[in-house]
Amino acid sequence: MAKKQTTLDRLEGLFKAAPATLSTLRTHRAGLVQRIDALRRAGTVNATPHYRDGKYLYLIHPQRDGERRREYVGSEPTKVAAALGRVERFKESERLEAELSRLDRCIQSVTFDASRVECTLRELARAVH
Repeated sequence: MAKKQTTLDRLEGLFKAAPATLSTLRTHRAGLVQRIDALRRAGTVNATPHYRDGKYLYLIHPQRDGERRREYVGSEPTKVAAALGRVERFKESERLEAELSRLDRCIQSVTFDASRVECTLRELARAVH
């Protein structure tokens, strides 16, 4: 018959697993930052593609100071592909930045909880001595 795991055993197991988990998180976070930087270096643009007459591409930029800038790209396939690539890279960088932000918030929350656990464990250790 297997020995029933105590709460202390479970807590010890969590702490033993923490270094590997932290290493994985650190690697994942660094990968996100690298991918965002690579997308930005490749060129991004916050704009919406719009075709006039189904042929001529314009990039419509977000409104700024009450004005909306329209950037003419044209119909040349290489220019169109480059412009659409910049738009897609922007969307992907925004998605990755949101993921990075969520990860950072979770890490911050876990850090706060870990500090509370550390304080509680210190208090318990003092109480038994």
